[in-house]
Amino acid sequence: MNSNKNLNEIEFPSIFSLKVKPNAKKTEFLGFDNEINSYKLNIKEIPDNNKANIAIIKFFRKKFKMNVKIKSGHTSGKKIIQII
Repeated sequence: MNSNKNLNEIEFPSIFSLKVKPNAKKTEFLGFDNEINSYKLNIKEIPDNNKANIAIIKFFRKKFKMNVKIKSGHTSGKKIIQII
């Protein structure tokens, strides 16, 4: 996994893959995993009533100052994210 870059230095493509682990101990961005060709994110919220998905959108807005939408994978741990 590529965790050498500072969070503010990451340049995301306009559409990217995100592997999410909901119900984690803490919300934490783990960087890019070359083995699965995806960014990884642990989310503290549970995947119930869209709580984890909302937390993902809020996380990217707060940490990376960008608006995103979940293009696919609303009920899956593998999501396609689009910068809007």
